[in-house]
Amino acid sequence: MLSFLDRERSIAKPGYSRWLVPPAALAIHLAIGQVYAFSVFKNPLLALKAADGSGWNLKEVGYISPLPLRCWAFRGFILANGWSLQGRARQCFVAATCFGLGFQVAAWGAVTHSLTLIYLGMASLVEWVSVSDIFSPVSTLIKWFPDRPGLATGLAIMGFGGGAMIGSPLGTKLMTFYKTSSHQPIAAAWVTMGILYFLFMMYGSLPYACLSRVGSLRDGFPRSTIPH
Repeated sequence: MLSFLDRERSIAKPGYSRWLVPPAALAIHLAIGQVYAFSVFKNPLLALKAADGSGWNLKEVGYISPLPLRCWAFRGFILANGWSLQGRARQCFVAATCFGLGFQVAAWGAVTHSLTLIYLGMASLVEWVSVSDIFSPVSTLIKWFPDRPGLATGLAIMGFGGGAMIGSPLGTKLMTFYKTSSHQPIAAAWVTMGILYFLFMMYGSLPYACLSRVGSLRDGFPRSTIPH
């Protein structure tokens, strides 16, 4: 069913515009940059109480934000090379799925007042992304723009830094919206964000799945070839 994600099917045809790739990389990095916007959930989590009236302290909640960042180094070091052999499209699909599911697991942790589930959700949220969707757009853009490597890198990293500009107000507005209903605002916001980010990242992965490579399937883009 997912054969369209195979590396062999993601070979760019003659006439493919390389300028279709930067928006895809930007979309992916705008989504995963949300990790820098987690601070908007700190106070709502501190105010969240279990059925017995117990809550979490600042130290416990403070571990949530840096947890995904620590997972990047581990996953990137251990599995990045293996994932590179699977093709960019498959990397992006798996990362988008894990990213969206991470929000759902964390949301269930908020509903059940389980800090363990929140840790698990927020760790899985990014540890797969560290292998694929942080490095993949950058390396792919550089190969598409061998004549403009600085521009290619900047386009991708711009989205990663800009993710907080989207994630912070989005999380705040969603919690405000759900607070007026019978939903648990933190959990409902995370469920919604997980779905939205999954769709956004899948949009970004489509150019990789359809027409994202040219030249050797093993060695990537020949640097002597500059697509237009």
